[in-house]
Amino acid sequence: MCTPYYAVRDARPSDLEQLLKMRNPGPEATGSQFLTPQTARTLMDAEWTPARDSNIEPPVIGFTAKIPGRLGIIPLSDLNPTYPVQLIDAHITKERPEGSGFVEAVVELSAVRMPKVDFTTCLLDAHHDLLTFFPGPATPPSKVPSQGQHGRKLTVMDALALGLHMAKIKAID
Repeated sequence: MCTPYYAVRDARPSDLEQLLKMRNPGPEATGSQFLTPQTARTLMDAEWTPARDSNIEPPVIGFTAKIPGRLGIIPLSDLNPTYPVQLIDAHITKERPEGSGFVEAVVELSAVRMPKVDFTTCLLDAHHDLLTFFPGPATPPSKVPSQGQHGRKLTVMDALALGLHMAKIKAID
């Protein structure tokens, strides 16, 4: 059966732990964050409905639930071209050291730049396994390969030249 309940329940523990650290409020949060801490149980118990979002492309399957948070992404074009950026593959874990194979831009900004949203999106792969979850709408996935890029520090201008368009916000306050 294809639902976030089963995908969260059956997720690799290290993947789920990494996602919760990234999305729950705290020092390891990056990108969109929940307003209050969530657990596997609260995610499984949420009322998920199929997502209607043009940025979710098959074979990925999307769902949304009324779990509020802060939208932690920003268009790179909204930032100063010389602003510092770090490239990360946010899906690297102990059990999956290869990560997703793609990097995303991360910038350090005030949480003031993160508007509140009233829903969370959950994405499953074609096998109905958990890919990710995050407050707010989906954005097009990065197509920039992570090989030799993970951890690299550069500028907004350089990130745009690589083909990145959005950045995850790492809140500094």
